[in-house]
Amino acid sequence: METHNLDGARELLEGDQVLLREIENALNSRNRYLVRLLRALHLFANVTPEPISGIELYMTIFEGALRKSDYLKRVFESIRRMTPDDLVIYTARITAAIENGNPEMDLEGWASDDEEFVEQIQDIEAEASSLARNAVKAGKPIRSSDAIHSKGLRTTVIAQRVQLSYEQSTVTEPEKEFISLVDRISSLLEGYFTLENPKKLFLNEVWLCEATRSSLDVFAPRPRAVIEEALSCPRDYLTCEIVEEGLSSTHPATAILYQSYLEAGSLINMADLWTTFYEITTGSEGEEGSEREALMQFYQSLADLKLLGMVKQSKKKADHLAKVAWNGL
Repeated sequence: METHNLDGARELLEGDQVLLREIENALNSRNRYLVRLLRALHLFANVTPEPISGIELYMTIFEGALRKSDYLKRVFESIRRMTPDDLVIYTARITAAIENGNPEMDLEGWASDDEEFVEQIQDIEAEASSLARNAVKAGKPIRSSDAIHSKGLRTTVIAQRVQLSYEQSTVTEPEKEFISLVDRISSLLEGYFTLENPKKLFLNEVWLCEATRSSLDVFAPRPRAVIEEALSCPRDYLTCEIVEEGLSSTHPATAILYQSYLEAGSLINMADLWTTFYEITTGSEGEEGSEREALMQFYQSLADLKLLGMVKQSKKKADHLAKVAWNGL
């Protein structure tokens, strides 16, 4: 719908085979994306100048926010502070990370898949190495890109305004070539770490979970709250046909008794509880022979509440029940 492909949207809604093919494509895209994510995660861990929490890095990459993150900015800042010798070591580390992969992440090397990227990194390594050798021979060391730019700035005062201008005469030709190499590798890494936001992938809700509620329901279940809700709203939770709204004879017997239980105090009179239950289940007058059936349902429902730990026999009065639990506590 966002791309205004209305015919395609209609086909997905009406054609099962079309939807099935789209689901298969989405699953394949997911697999490719996860591999791409793990590769970026492993490579970034090798190019970052300082250690980063694995969870923080994973979440940043998984949200497609790495390109604009402070993590990547710090990487570029560290590259600008490198000398040619540092850049040679740095590019060799990038190549080794791609070729070797990461056994702990069950990630094999992928140099053949990113052949063009690896070749460009190796070209930068070779050129940086050549600049470093020539600088040693000439006896003129090449400064870092950051140092070149900071020392190449000239301060002038024009019409009582301070202006900064870049003085090209202070930069040698080898240093200009080195600045170009720094810009190239920064551009390559920026493109490599530009990842698609997984939330934009079709059917990402199936395999991407960012909500804590679903995990809490699994790892910290709340069965009592679910049972209380089911007894309070049997229409939504229990397998039964409820014709009327509110409490009526169409509700399960345990749900009827539970509502009376909620309205009672800490001590529940058994006679009053039975009278209320009987009137609801059979009506004010009751049919002949229905009392015995209602009494059976009453004791069965009472046994259910005892089993759930909601009531127990009172020690103060023999004909009373004591509340053990209150709703929501």
